[in-house]
Amino acid sequence: MVSAALLAVVGIGIYNGIDGPAAISGTDRLRSVASGVAVRENERLHSLSFDELQQNQIPPETVTLRGINFTATSTTRWISDASATESCTNSNTSADYLALTTTVTWPGMGTHPTTIRSIQSPPTGTGTNLRGSLSVQITDQAVPGNPVTDVPVTIDGPTRITANTNSDGCAIFPYIPVGNYHGTFQQTGWVDPAGNSAGAFDTTVTGNNTTVVSKQYAQASAVNVQFEDSAGNNATWSSASLVSSGMQTPKILTSSPTGSLVNALNSGYSLFPDPSGYGAWAGDCPDPSLPSPQGYGVTRKDTVSVTPGNASTVRVRMPTLTITAKNGTTLLSGANVYITPLAACSDPGPAPLSPTKAVPSKIQTSATGVANVPLPYGDYSVCVDANIAGTNRRRIMNPVTNRAPAGSATSLDVSNAGGGTRAVC
Repeated sequence: MVSAALLAVVGIGIYNGIDGPAAISGTDRLRSVASGVAVRENERLHSLSFDELQQNQIPPETVTLRGINFTATSTTRWISDASATESCTNSNTSADYLALTTTVTWPGMGTHPTTIRSIQSPPTGTGTNLRGSLSVQITDQAVPGNPVTDVPVTIDGPTRITANTNSDGCAIFPYIPVGNYHGTFQQTGWVDPAGNSAGAFDTTVTGNNTTVVSKQYAQASAVNVQFEDSAGNNATWSSASLVSSGMQTPKILTSSPTGSLVNALNSGYSLFPDPSGYGAWAGDCPDPSLPSPQGYGVTRKDTVSVTPGNASTVRVRMPTLTITAKNGTTLLSGANVYITPLAACSDPGPAPLSPTKAVPSKIQTSATGVANVPLPYGDYSVCVDANIAGTNRRRIMNPVTNRAPAGSATSLDVSNAGGGTRAVC
């Protein structure tokens, strides 16, 4: 039994001594084949046109040898001769040649594919006035901005090319045909200063020159706008406005269905995280008599800070407009009150406040002849009508100013308003 055991141990050692080198030999043979595939594919790249190479859109090639699939994936990138690294091209520097990289993978290779690299210089004539270079630099919201990497940038014009931003935040398009180009870039969850998820630009590339385009792009933020009256109590409205220093026009938030009263409105993750924050106010009507931005002075809007990828909340004031209806010295309960904003706007307010709706509604005064209505800052037309001893009387005041944080008050006396057929104010 001892002899049998010794024989088994010796036999296993002999077989391992034979099988191990055989396995190593097989792996080396596959790597040798993969290297040959890589060399052949990399050499094929040099036969492609220079425009094809710099587009970096080379489809993978699969070669089957002895029943094994070898997949060759090739990429290109611009290299600066001075630094031998990716650079952000500007008017003083340029990329000098293309680095061509081919990587071959195959089933069971483990974690080490076979890779081969070579370079390709621009062909003679690419530096003439028929070609130029374009560099698109993308930075975030910081001051100064940080580079935004790995964002695909596409330019479309005399040629169409896509390149990703490098470690400096630059997408480089060297030696492209001169002419006008339209560029776009997009990354999920990111926006430009105007709140667009897809950034865009237009530029012109001139011969033997480098055009540099700088754009901002950052992870989107969100703002929740809550309404309150002059006393700080929760209030309702149907729209809100947000504006930052980088926006040409405000972002309007509206309730759904349109015109419905809500306590709050949320922008969703669609706002550029402007370091200066956002101004917010109720409604979408600017007051043209007040200073900028967007017709609202600093004291007429609330501000909120935002950070990339996060949501913030702001409470916006709607000053309470107090309207008293009377007939001489008699306070009128149940009088109909109609309020219409005078500023140009797309949202005149919820149905009870706007006679411009298809079915006019109204506010009615209380038993003391008073109607308290929280309204956005601005100027309004206020109309009161009442039935006095069988006669319809109405009084219109235009404008009624509601700009003080504590709200405004007005009194409308219908005693001398005259009679006639009752009509909507």
